[in-house]
Amino acid sequence: MPSAAPFASLTDLVDLVLPRECGGCGTVGERCCPACRAVLAGASPRPWRPDPCPDGFPRAWAGLPYEGPVRQLVVTWKDGGRRDLTPVLGHVLARCLAAAVAELLDVGLLTAGAGRVPGAPALLVVPAPSSRATTRQRGDRPLVQLCRVAARALPPGLTRLLPALRQGRAVADQAGLDQRARAVNLAGSMVLVPRTERRVAGAHCLLVDDVVTTGATLAEATRVLRGAGARTVVAVTVAATRRWSAS
Repeated sequence: MPSAAPFASLTDLVDLVLPRECGGCGTVGERCCPACRAVLAGASPRPWRPDPCPDGFPRAWAGLPYEGPVRQLVVTWKDGGRRDLTPVLGHVLARCLAAAVAELLDVGLLTAGAGRVPGAPALLVVPAPSSRATTRQRGDRPLVQLCRVAARALPPGLTRLLPALRQGRAVADQAGLDQRARAVNLAGSMVLVPRTERRVAGAHCLLVDDVVTTGATLAEATRVLRGAGARTVVAVTVAATRRWSAS
């Protein structure tokens, strides 16, 4: 009898023992099924702002409502360890980054040479920081990986990834906190990573998070970046909760 064909890869063997499930709906055999991919493909990046809006909140872009399969995909990717979903969500983030850059160019806050012409202001992609406890629990920094993947879809040399922010003190878990409590919890909690000050000063910063709810995280991160001399801060997220309204 002919021998069985060898597995094409270790991934094939793992899929046989532990069938892959769609991160959005649980369909067996797909990382992200066609139906969930169609939801992501419908992303329409647009300026959104929280309601109520915290003080210091920046101009912000989001691609999708944080609900249904989008919510499940983000949770599965971030907290479920499904880093194979990074390229799927990275495509949405890339579209949002491109929309934010296009607007900056249109209103004249960004010049065509930013980030690529010597002496022009840098265009930085700055991930929102996670707490040290969360990073230890996950074992990595998924948002940094997501930013790296999304930035590759932009014109070469246009942006630079700079994880310039970190938590300067312990904060409580944000889950379950209302808008006011989140703002109090995060106020003054973030600081610049040492030796990033000179790179932030005078730069255009695209501040990235996966999801925005009350806006407290982005407002606090913006405070730090503006305090360091950032020329422009624009927030960009994959998704936003329904408490948001178009700006």
